[in-house]
Amino acid sequence: VKNSLFLAFIASFTTTALAFAIAYGINRGDIPLPNLTRYATLVPLVSPPVIVAFAAILLFGRQGAVTKGFLDDTLGWIDADVTNIYGLGGVVVAQILTFLPPAFIILDSVLSKHDGRLEEAAASQGASPWQVFTQVTLPLSQPGVIRAPIVVFIFSMTDFGNPLVIGKDLPVLAGILYDEMIGFQNTELSAALAVWMVVPVLSIYFLLERIGRRKRYDTGEFAGGPPELPLPKSAKAFLTGIACTVISFIFLIYGMVVVGSFVRVWGVDNTFTIDHYTQTEVSQAYDSLWPGLGVVWFSLKVVLIAAPLGGILAVTVAYLAERVLPRGGNLLSFTAQMPAILPRVIYGVGFIIVFNIPFGVKEWALTGTMTILVINILFANIFVGVLAGQAALQRLDASVDEAAEILGASLVQRFT
Repeated sequence: VKNSLFLAFIASFTTTALAFAIAYGINRGDIPLPNLTRYATLVPLVSPPVIVAFAAILLFGRQGAVTKGFLDDTLGWIDADVTNIYGLGGVVVAQILTFLPPAFIILDSVLSKHDGRLEEAAASQGASPWQVFTQVTLPLSQPGVIRAPIVVFIFSMTDFGNPLVIGKDLPVLAGILYDEMIGFQNTELSAALAVWMVVPVLSIYFLLERIGRRKRYDTGEFAGGPPELPLPKSAKAFLTGIACTVISFIFLIYGMVVVGSFVRVWGVDNTFTIDHYTQTEVSQAYDSLWPGLGVVWFSLKVVLIAAPLGGILAVTVAYLAERVLPRGGNLLSFTAQMPAILPRVIYGVGFIIVFNIPFGVKEWALTGTMTILVINILFANIFVGVLAGQAALQRLDASVDEAAEILGASLVQRFT
């Protein structure tokens, strides 16, 4: 519990701060190549969380290109068997890079709605750049600043891949729960551990939600766009430095994955090879011109179905929670975020139980089909879209909806 909570707090604070800095710099136009920076920040979304840990091992593990190849063999500064990525520091770095994209999505959605005229008005009345940021920009960003840490905290508490791969002697609740459930079939202890995971997540959720409850963040009838106030050169250099560091590390991490796929045995036999793409057992498993193409196409089909459905559903739930259900909105929002509170393995087992023989009708079984994958992915990830949608809606004046309703617009018309 101690390890899990410590990791979750460190990851949520650091990741939110980095995501805010990048989103702020992009939306203020103070980071070069803002579109490239935005898309590069989202790259970790396209891979499983454990990929970052795997790539970190290729770079900074006992046989890593940096630790073993450069710092140990070339310079002799360290002993790679002793000084490496394994441990608390490595897990923190892996979690920050892994969970940066969802936090960035939420904060970018909020900051893109900022009305720069308020900052200009504050500056014209004598406010310093720091006062403008802390008393105008930051308070208006509160919907995102509250919800981004919730997402990262939940992800960190339920992450067992990164601690398992590079955690060394760092047991966490999610990892122990996975072992007890899958390895030892100890359902009772797994359920108890799941409860211990739910308690801190729910506590953080309700605490942060209470801070921002019943507050409105609209800044007028029309958005004025970003302010024309230039940031101090030091602030601009700081934001650019953060963005460049994060993006460079992301490219380095995923570049190592690509390079590692063309090496026989990393750190032992670095001979170039394409055997990993053309192995006989892979070719036999999929009858195609290129081994593995069947897996890629199947994954794309699942994504192309789940993504638009999930996006529309997430925005709909966010709209209902923020605009339509004043009394039940919190319950609806909380329910949409429940799948994120437990590790995905528990969520998957739940789906198997529910859809194996739905309502006792064997013919309705969905296990082993694409449908259950689509449904699982859709609902397991909906909470990110709901949080981003709610944060954005809190920055839009609700009186526009009220005026439309007075003029006779239906719920569907107001939504569209």
